[in-house]
This record gives sequence, structure tokens and C-alpha cells, in this order.
Amino acid sequence: MAVTLDAAALLAAVFPRGAPSYATSEAARYLAVVSARVDRYAPDAPADIANEAAIRFAAYLMQSDAGAIESETLGPKTTQYVTNHADIFRRCGAAGLLSPWKVRRAGLIG
Repeated sequence: MAVTLDAAALLAAVFPRGAPSYATSEAARYLAVVSARVDRYAPDAPADIANEAAIRFAAYLMQSDAGAIESETLGPKTTQYVTNHADIFRRCGAAGLLSPWKVRRAGLIG
């Protein structure tokens, strides 16, 4: 099944105390991205599981500081690095929720 959330329900789940203005204006765009990713990863997942995975993934995307430059100082040495969010689908818990319904393709012959 597919993600059945609408943008308003997504915002209410991600920001229960009220969404900031940047999130309200971009909710439909985030919903399109997370729906496509969840549906591609596990197209046969039940709607409730797909919706929860979409909420977790969208919450991580909306609240992350992707690409932020962090710095750390230890004595006379300072190190700068870029925050890496390459595996956010796994880190937010969406991949774990959808794992039983994941489409597995390795070793398929025919």
C-alpha cells in the first residue's frame, strides 16, 4: 500500500506544538519526497506502517542541519567537518519499520 498522509497530517505529526513557517510552506514537497522513498523501498507495506515511516523520515529531513559545517577545538588544534546524513533513511528508523516488506532483488533469476 502507499503512504496515505496529507501535508496537514504530516505537519501535525512532526510538529505537534505547531509547525514553523518554513515547514508549513514546504510540507507538500517533503511529503512527495518521503512518499516516493517509502513506496519504492517497501511497496507492499501496510498503510499504517508506511505512514509511520514517512513521518519519521520527514521529521528527520525537516529538522536536520544537512550540510552544516561543524567545528571542534581540542587545545591548539581545530577540526572542521561537514555533517553527513547519507543514511538518514536508516537512522530515522524508517528502514527498520519497513524491513519486513522490503523488496529484495539480489539473487533473483528469471
